[in-house]
Amino acid sequence: MKHTGPISSVATHGPYVATGGYDNRVILWDSSTHRSLARGMHDHLINHCAFSFDGQLLVSASSDYSARIWRVPTLRLQAVLTGHNDDVDMAVFAPDNCAVATCALDRAVRIFDLSGRCLKTFWGHTGNIISLLWSNDGMRLISSSVDGTVREWDIERGIQASCHDLDGVRTDTIALDSQGRIIAGDDRGRIAIITEGKPCYYSAHRAGIKKVVYCEERQLLASLSYDRTLALWHISETGKITEQGRANIPAIVWSRAAAILGNDKLAVGTFGTKYAVYDWCRDIWDTDDIEAGNAINAIAFHQGSTYTVGDSGNVLKDGEPFSRLGSLCNFLLSAGEHLYAGGQLGQLFDVCSGKIVYEHHSPLNCGALFLSGCATAYRDWQLHR
Repeated sequence: MKHTGPISSVATHGPYVATGGYDNRVILWDSSTHRSLARGMHDHLINHCAFSFDGQLLVSASSDYSARIWRVPTLRLQAVLTGHNDDVDMAVFAPDNCAVATCALDRAVRIFDLSGRCLKTFWGHTGNIISLLWSNDGMRLISSSVDGTVREWDIERGIQASCHDLDGVRTDTIALDSQGRIIAGDDRGRIAIITEGKPCYYSAHRAGIKKVVYCEERQLLASLSYDRTLALWHISETGKITEQGRANIPAIVWSRAAAILGNDKLAVGTFGTKYAVYDWCRDIWDTDDIEAGNAINAIAFHQGSTYTVGDSGNVLKDGEPFSRLGSLCNFLLSAGEHLYAGGQLGQLFDVCSGKIVYEHHSPLNCGALFLSGCATAYRDWQLHR
């Protein structure tokens, strides 16, 4: 068993690693052997997965508008959580393992019991909700959104308890440190430490932060960014953060997904068949036996031939290998004699020569062509018709 699409979520507990992917699969792995043990399925891509605190259950959140609870280690389906009207972005267990909270693009936060019954719904965000977690005492939920706020929800009273405005900047990822302070990573590459309702900002990356995870044993925070770096930070008792190290992220790794593995490693999502591991003590990446995904992201007709490119960065011409670009690519553009591709590394490639013609500090998700002078010619035609 392996993934055939990008791994968008990683969770860890004891001897297990769980991954969820864009191939609709959730897979349970033995962390010591890196071998798959069981598989579950959704009807659409999976955005997140998380273990219960006792490790007996796993929950996954999907763009099929549901979250699903699975038994560990068989991944036998226990319950389906429905009620959201859009993609479910995250699902997390309560500290007492008796409930699951979910958030979705419908801007709602919901709490379900383990049979799938919705107990409470919270409204208040004005943008899609991306990230969610429980407070350590289980009395509050904390959520972040593209609306640039982090909000806290009083579970017993069923109301919003507080709203922290992070300058209106999209915030994809949040964590709690050992003192219960909220840590947020935003689209400007900043880390915000929220203490008593007041955020303190630290410039951390050159592009948006997609994931922050906290290791309580070492009081260490890891941040992963679309600038293709992973940074390690120590958080003091007063909330001050100090950089401890920084590593470049391999092209096969997706910065969106990471989880603490043991107390000296990270399990990280990839654009391939398995998760990767980063050992921060030795500054070593383990990407062995990870095959690049075969998903196709773009197609172009160029000089009488059909070209395709996708997760592997391999360009095919009329179905045959043509060029290896070494990076997931999202688009192909035919421009005269040239064919261009760009993607996750922020690099724009001339496909035929393999040369990099432009580099950006964050991923290139799309491209468009225009012919210089066309707008002026059209305006002149309008004036003289």
